[in-house]
Amino acid sequence: MVIMFQLFWIAVLTYGSALLCASVKTKIGKTLIILLFFPVILYLILTVIFQIYFDLSITDLYRIGCGMDAEHYSDCYPDGYFQN
Repeated sequence: MVIMFQLFWIAVLTYGSALLCASVKTKIGKTLIILLFFPVILYLILTVIFQIYFDLSITDLYRIGCGMDAEHYSDCYPDGYFQN
């Protein structure tokens, strides 16, 4: 399901970029393209910052977020992760 969302987003981005670049009002088109890319760019920048300064990967950040809602820390790991 996540793949479908990403493919849809890419398709809308491509179609919207072509449509906006072909329009007469290019300033509005450029602004909308920048606003569409802003969340992706922000995500990439924050990922790099957390990796460099805090040595945290995406998986670590997921487990921290999961740990905020879990009853026990082992709920955030796959089954059998802690077996000897």
